Amino acid sequence: MRLERPEGWGRGISVGCGEGAKEISLARIGLVDHFDLYEISEVRAEKGRALAEAQGVSDKVAFHTRDAFQEDLGQYDLVYWNNALHHMLDTNDAVRWSRDRLKKGGSFVMDDYVGRNRLQWSSAEMDVAEKVRRLLPERFLRDPLNLDRELPLRPLPLSVEEWIRRDPTECADSENIIPAITSYFPEAEITYTGGVIYHLALNDVIAHFDEDEDRHLLSALLMADLAYARAGLTHYAVVIARR
Repeated sequence: MRLERPEGWGRGISVGCGEGAKEISLARIGLVDHFDLYEISEVRAEKGRALAEAQGVSDKVAFHTRDAFQEDLGQYDLVYWNNALHHMLDTNDAVRWSRDRLKKGGSFVMDDYVGRNRLQWSSAEMDVAEKVRRLLPERFLRDPLNLDRELPLRPLPLSVEEWIRRDPTECADSENIIPAITSYFPEAEITYTGGVIYHLALNDVIAHFDEDEDRHLLSALLMADLAYARAGLTHYAVVIARR
């Protein structure tokens, strides 16, 4: 069953929005009448307020630098997550909270990383990335930050301990995002959007692609990435669901 997408939403909320550029764009084109945007960084929130002012929608967005989960909030027409849900330490709780914030008929919309916790790639994912890198011309396999250094053919993950040191929230519970969504939104429309190639194999290689010269190669790689996603190897997903 395909869900009918609304022409727009009245009141929306987004958690972990950063500078809120995507949410501001949705307000600017009229898809959301008003957004409550939650971001714990005051620096990012201030940049977001400046961006909203520059785009003429400061009356349509409100930045809050408080913990949304501790707020006494009403209900919304839209709960929007864009590359922030994977930073939640308990994604099941975050999805349940999202459902509870929605009015009846309201929409849950997400575009996010849904792969392995702490970016711990599986052998199958690393096999795909290695195969892709072996097919690339040698000029692609140089470190874009140090051209004297070769990139490894098989990209290996940082350790869990290193990720926790760098950012304790990075993909802490990402594996449970899709199970939580299917639990609280059984009729959710889920589209897997890949990433084993574009996120893993090409992560530090993409800087070497020429927009004109390499566009056909990149298109072919993205088509292969989509095929892997449909076969179950994916890092990202887009979800739309209704309460």
